[in-house]
Parts: sequence; structure tokens; C-alpha cells
Amino acid sequence: MSAEADGCPVRKENCVCVARTPRARGDYTDDSDIDIALLVKCDCLEAKKFDDALAEIGTKLAMKYFAVVNFVSLPYGEFAEKRTWYSHFKNIDMEGEALYG
Repeated sequence: MSAEADGCPVRKENCVCVARTPRARGDYTDDSDIDIALLVKCDCLEAKKFDDALAEIGTKLAMKYFAVVNFVSLPYGEFAEKRTWYSHFKNIDMEGEALYG
């Protein structure tokens, strides 16, 4: 199903998708979750508009695969500006694996 059909406004051409997984860090367990950051080309207020759709996707994935998937949408400009000093952004930058973008 396409993002458009889902009603989700996030498109490949508008964002970078980065996953942070315990498997990438080497500390994976059966209870590990998956964190996905969408670095979107918009401001903070616009990025917040994605939260409900992303939460719904995370819930569907949890119910289907019995895995916790956490999504966060972040303005790419803010991420680029703060990724060298803000700890959450540093972790995404250092441990994240680009899925696309």
C-alpha cells in the first residue's frame, strides 16, 4: 500500500528515513524495539502533523509483528544543526542506518 493511499503525508522525496536498532548497536534481545526517525524537509510545526499517522502505523506494526516500533518526525534542518551536540540527535547520527533518503 502506498503512503498516499494510507493518507500519510510523508513521501520519499520529502524526507530521510533512519532506523536505530539494537541489532546495529550489538545489544539486540527478543524484547528490543525499533526506533525510526523521519528527517523531514519542513519546520517543527509541520513535522508534528505526521505524529498521528506515524503512531497509527506503529500500532499496526506492533499488532501484526508483536514488535514495538517507535516513530519520530524531525525537521531535517534542526537535525543537521544539532546533531553534533544534542545527545538524541547524536545517537541517531552515529547509530542510525539510512533506510532511504
